[in-house]
Amino acid sequence: MKQVRLDENQIANELRLALARSVAQRDVPDEVIKSVSGKIAKIRPRAPIRKLDICAYGICLDYFVSPQEWREVLFGLLDGPRVRGFRVFPWGILVDDLFQIRVEHQMEELAPYVGGMEPLTVEMG
Repeated sequence: MKQVRLDENQIANELRLALARSVAQRDVPDEVIKSVSGKIAKIRPRAPIRKLDICAYGICLDYFVSPQEWREVLFGLLDGPRVRGFRVFPWGILVDDLFQIRVEHQMEELAPYVGGMEPLTVEMG
């Protein structure tokens, strides 16, 4: 299967559409969707994004990779926006030689629209 490489603008447009579908019921403004999709497009993963979803701290991105490449893909994703968590799931019996990597990136712009990102105010003195 031939993989097609998209440039950053094409990636941002695809991500903007996926993100818009994901946040449709949350009334997220277009400016926020554009900002978040731009940040995601700059991540430059070594594997294609297979799923995008809203998570407690921002955006969850899912990737499916072979067992030989999951570490390299995961470490490459840690260079992007702040990572709040990640999970590597070996599909094993379901699909041999396939790992799912889910990375949760914090996106402050989404704070008013998702739970779990309330700002913490600490008063000193």
